[in-house]
Amino acid sequence: EKVKSDMKGNHIMSTRQKIAFPLACLLLYATVVADSSDDTLSFFLSKSELVVVGKIASEPMGVYSEAGVPNYICTFEISEVLKGQPPRTTTIDVNIIRFEAGDEDKNPLVKPDAKCILFLKSVSQGRRAWETVDMWFGVQRYYPWMARSLKRLADTETTDLPDSPDMSFALKVTKDKENVVAGRLAGKWKTHLPLTRRLTGSAPPARAESPTGSMSFASDDSIAAKIPAMYEEFFMDKTIYMAGTMNYRGKDYPFILIQHKGNPHIAYFRERDGNPMGDAESFNLMLTAAKDPKNDLLFIGGDFNNQPFKAFERE
Repeated sequence: EKVKSDMKGNHIMSTRQKIAFPLACLLLYATVVADSSDDTLSFFLSKSELVVVGKIASEPMGVYSEAGVPNYICTFEISEVLKGQPPRTTTIDVNIIRFEAGDEDKNPLVKPDAKCILFLKSVSQGRRAWETVDMWFGVQRYYPWMARSLKRLADTETTDLPDSPDMSFALKVTKDKENVVAGRLAGKWKTHLPLTRRLTGSAPPARAESPTGSMSFASDDSIAAKIPAMYEEFFMDKTIYMAGTMNYRGKDYPFILIQHKGNPHIAYFRERDGNPMGDAESFNLMLTAAKDPKNDLLFIGGDFNNQPFKAFERE
């Protein structure tokens, strides 16, 4: 009986071993593969102040800093922090920077309610705003195993972040009497047809997307302080020479005058999803000052350097 019992026990252990051995091999293989890939994850962790899991909570708004490089500004709802000090609020402002030459380059994760992992760095000293650390890999699809691995690798790391994400963000106007555009832009303007035909090669269309026809600019420095924090990372390093209201086709639009890529540049804001300044547009402009201000000429272009300007004269 003892021999039978020993043989039965040995048989049971042998069966368990047969089951456990492949599982152990699988876990060992997974550990080896994970270790060989840890260097990649560690590299992106080392570039990042904050790594989070969550979903995009608003419609990403594309603002182009240069051709082929959209800045998708949106809010992000955090469900888990993988690295870094958790923000005081679960919703943060983020700027997802991408390389995109066409529709095929677009990342399908950059859309509302998309669950993803973001690798972020802080880009402000006041209200907390973030941007992706890499144009190619700053946004990754959420994988539970990747999330666990990132958290494991970052478990011993600590990151010092600014203390108060609730500090107010407020831009302000910097006056400069030598700025020609800021000093002469205010007033009412109308299309100068002969010059516009010369510049564009055709008569202005009755209705166009870029500003044409009659328009006016009024100075109001308080507009600068009303710009939402979602634009902070784009404007925080810009000098604002003028702020106010632009009236075009009977509608008023808040605007600021900045320098961008060496050009005088207007950024103006439209309503989106109930936010009166939820959508930003922009264009280049030039102004030639005449001896008599009533003879000044204003030239308005597009976002980029490949678009002809239109000419305006004072009403």
